Amino acid sequence: MIGAPVQLTIPSVRHAAWVEVAIPQAIDAGPDGGYATLRITDDRGAEVPYALDPPVPAVPQRRATLRDLTFTPGRYTEARFDTGATGGRYTSLSLSTPCDTFFTHADVAISNDGSTWHALRANAFIYRVASSGDPGVQTIELAPSQARWIRVRVRDAGALFPIDGAALGSGDAPVPPAQRRLTVSQSPATSKNGRTTLTLDLQTPHTGIERLRIDTSTPEFSRDLSVERSDDALVWSPAAEGTIARFADGESTSEVALSGTAARYLRITVHDGDDAALSDIRVQAFGRERDAVFVARPGRSYTLREAENRNAPRYDLERLIEHDRPAIVLRATIAGEPASEPTVAVPERTPPAWPVTAAFGFAIALLLALTVGALRKRPA
Repeated sequence: MIGAPVQLTIPSVRHAAWVEVAIPQAIDAGPDGGYATLRITDDRGAEVPYALDPPVPAVPQRRATLRDLTFTPGRYTEARFDTGATGGRYTSLSLSTPCDTFFTHADVAISNDGSTWHALRANAFIYRVASSGDPGVQTIELAPSQARWIRVRVRDAGALFPIDGAALGSGDAPVPPAQRRLTVSQSPATSKNGRTTLTLDLQTPHTGIERLRIDTSTPEFSRDLSVERSDDALVWSPAAEGTIARFADGESTSEVALSGTAARYLRITVHDGDDAALSDIRVQAFGRERDAVFVARPGRSYTLREAENRNAPRYDLERLIEHDRPAIVLRATIAGEPASEPTVAVPERTPPAWPVTAAFGFAIALLLALTVGALRKRPA
């Protein structure tokens, strides 16, 4: 499906400038998420090279020492890590486990003394599927911290979850990719045989979804749920599992991670058991914000469009950005929305100084000559 062209709004530039724009949800990312049909053209119809999600520097990591690993039957596996006495800043924790295939959740807490703990991250989804070759997700993003001790509780109630180490993302790590709220159409929820089911239509094929936020007016509950994906709303395949809960005392859990699932439709099934169905279920979907970076020229306007050609374009620009690491100084928006101001000053080319100096010197000489002439004509 080829969507309508999207006109961009860019602040006026006096010379070429680097520009980034968030790709709208209405543009199909394609089966591989690479936006093979995406094109940028100027007002003269010329194709403009762009780079998709320019690469960022690798994130340096350091090891955390595993001090204790215990299992509480029916509840969780607990691992305690010592990050060292240096007090280095970290923003992520990557678990190392010999498990080939797993789907589970983990809670992370931190402590300065190893006894008093503060919750840092709840219900983080981690997984791996060995048979598919998918490396999965074993990294948990954290709020910046410098606490020495880290406690991880893996919610696998059946058996000990083996953990043999962890790595900490550096405090100098780049900011995680931005996420945006996606436009969705939600079907009415239907309840039958202890299950409540509803469907989301994300409007565009191959829409990338990172997480779902599920709200309900039911005051207290704890329900497991499953999420399926589909391209045609006929054939469905598993996408994620999770738990949502709200307690009278303590933190609530309302999000389910999908880790970049791409689909047009999502089907959510809440397992109610013998309890009454949740009331007034409302679902929000969030996906990663994908950016295209290109060079804008003075006096030109630009349009995003989808091409009939399904072959992905190949430009030099991505390699140039990777080598030169230019500053992205302008943010383009969809026409009709306010454009952001430059975040970095655009460098100006300083004109040569000799024309100004010469003109100034000529003016001084002319004024001196006129003054001398007037004095000579003045009577004594």
